[in-house]
Amino acid sequence: MKKNYTISKAKPIETQPPFRMVPRGVLFPSSLNPRKTFSAEALRELAVSMRSGTGIIQPLTVRPGDGSSELLEIVCGERRWRASGAVQVEGETLPEMEFLPVKIVTMTDVGMKCRIVIMTILMTTAIHSM
Repeated sequence: MKKNYTISKAKPIETQPPFRMVPRGVLFPSSLNPRKTFSAEALRELAVSMRSGTGIIQPLTVRPGDGSSELLEIVCGERRWRASGAVQVEGETLPEMEFLPVKIVTMTDVGMKCRIVIMTILMTTAIHSM
């Protein structure tokens, strides 16, 4: 007895590349970021590192900004975003990086706060274990 098998067609899934390059100008820092101050020297060091061939190793995590499909709010990576701007190093101006790699996520304010708390705990634990 021969069985009849039917092949169901899968519904198309909306696909987006996991990472994409976006203009630096469409990104803005989140008011929910607990870090409010950034060391100018640390930003200069990161800026030099990012421009020395390694680039940005970890893409920024962003979410769509309120009321605008064009602006993206930085969830994780504000320090990298700041270092990607024009920076003075040893009397020379490093130009702004025009495009940055990002991962776009959908996240509520509550989800974002939870992520920040978890990252803070992990970073604190890593620092104290040194």
